[in-house]
Amino acid sequence: MKAQRSKFKLSTNLQPTKTSQSRKSYINGSTTINDTLSSRARPFHSDIELWNAIALTLHDPPGKQFPLDVLENLKKRFPPCEPYVLTHCDLNLGNVIVKDGKLVGILDWEYAAYYRIWYEYVSASWGLTEMDAEWKALLRERLDVHGDAMEFLTYLCHLRQYPDLDDKGRGILEKLSLD
Repeated sequence: MKAQRSKFKLSTNLQPTKTSQSRKSYINGSTTINDTLSSRARPFHSDIELWNAIALTLHDPPGKQFPLDVLENLKKRFPPCEPYVLTHCDLNLGNVIVKDGKLVGILDWEYAAYYRIWYEYVSASWGLTEMDAEWKALLRERLDVHGDAMEFLTYLCHLRQYPDLDDKGRGILEKLSLD
């Protein structure tokens, strides 16, 4: 059976364009949400370039064969990335200085960049420790809610295990095949 890559216009030439540095966002091939969104990989300059890279992590014949109807339905859930905003990218408890109940400083700006509007909200959805998780819950109360991005990235993390899906992944696969 012939691969249907052209249906999704997947680009394998994901070299940086001449877009300004401030508009770049990044992704890598990891299976966690945080690593998926990290700045330790190649640059992407548009929603479609980012989607193409995400799609290749699931369906890249002949090695990776993913159900194309599910991939198309996942793409419908891909959240818009613009506007890009200045984002710290590492607001864990160890990088926030509080004195007398007031924020007095934020440390560790090495990963700061212009990222997708929903990046900081999604990043604040997990903590390294119980105390960090409590801090991130408080932080999320102050950020705009991006539930669509959380749902999309949760689906993506589970589906990347295809064909060896756990119960949650199988449920997501079934849901997306019915859409």
